[in-house]
Amino acid sequence: NGISIAVDSDDNIYVVWSEENSGVDEIHYTISTDGGLTWSGQTSDLILSYIGGANAFNPEIAIDDNDVIHVVWNQDWQAISEIYYSRSTDGGATWSSQTAETIVSYPDMQDASYPDMAIGPDNEILVVWKEDDDIMAPRDVINFSLSTDGGITWSGTTADYPITQSFSIASNPHNVVDPDGNFHVTWWATRSTSSPYHYEVFYSRSTDGGLTWSANLADQIVSWADDANVHNQNFGMDHCGNLFAVWNEHYTGTVSEIHISISTDGGFSWSGTSGDEIISFPDGRPAYRPYIAAGIDDTLHVTWNEGVINNYYQIHYSRGDAICEQVPEPVDDLVITMDGNNAVLQWSDIPDAVRFNIYRSDDPGFVPTSADSIGYTTSDTYTDSGIIGTCNMKYYNVKAIY
Repeated sequence: NGISIAVDSDDNIYVVWSEENSGVDEIHYTISTDGGLTWSGQTSDLILSYIGGANAFNPEIAIDDNDVIHVVWNQDWQAISEIYYSRSTDGGATWSSQTAETIVSYPDMQDASYPDMAIGPDNEILVVWKEDDDIMAPRDVINFSLSTDGGITWSGTTADYPITQSFSIASNPHNVVDPDGNFHVTWWATRSTSSPYHYEVFYSRSTDGGLTWSANLADQIVSWADDANVHNQNFGMDHCGNLFAVWNEHYTGTVSEIHISISTDGGFSWSGTSGDEIISFPDGRPAYRPYIAAGIDDTLHVTWNEGVINNYYQIHYSRGDAICEQVPEPVDDLVITMDGNNAVLQWSDIPDAVRFNIYRSDDPGFVPTSADSIGYTTSDTYTDSGIIGTCNMKYYNVKAIY
């Protein structure tokens, strides 16, 4: 029931999921410290939830700038599901929830499920989830809980803080925190009161640390409000704070394709509200459950599962051009040394840089363009392998991207 993955600053990979252990579903984890070649969970079950409690489902993992690992999930508490939390400050060796349970939602006997988590620029932790409306259950709202002290205390433990009005059905919220610390949340929902229910992708924004939310005042739909139903929306952001919502929606008849909606103004307007924007090939094969991420160079990557012949499914992929226009600045202390046939480039670390673009040319006075690019790195060194001994002298330029 759900799987989530995250990578820390040392490229250690952490995966969490729900799995049965002695008749109870617990949150399991595995760690790779060698780029995915080997995993700690291959030889035994590693469990981070409090063993022997109620069933635990739908974990989500995130890692802050201090490499503290945070995990949330939903689990029964007195027969009602609440949002649970765990953290590790030692690279996953120990977890806070292995000795005591922590609930970050308000335990008010209303079911809470499908949590999602995002880390902000000041390491604030925002968790959102679907919960039964306190007043109008079984109608749904999206609630949130915020921690500004690394997961020690949470705002949502003493009261519910809904970021939406009440829906007939709402599900699967996803959230991001932009570079300015503003909170953004999407989910799919319906206001239909009886079948057939009609679903769209909705959006809420807070620019004051969660004190107020746009969707508490009025609905904002980011999908095109036509007659087709949306499902399985996912949400992402690039380094500039541009927002991307993807989902599957019927396009021709009953066949779903992958749709996208983009906001470049902090969520105030969305490209997908005026018509369908489809990024899968409309070939009559059903496409479901997309996931979107912006790479370190802000190229957009989307995967989904799609039907093929004989009712089998395969994983499909689409790539989109970067929208984020980051301003490059040359590093001023580039040093180049030889290591066998390799040229090793080194420079002083720039903590605010997102990445470093590497350029190479035969011209000593070249002005770098995309044609001269040979790669990028997030560290303060880069190795151009096998370049020593080629016929022409090579010249390099390194630019920091913020």
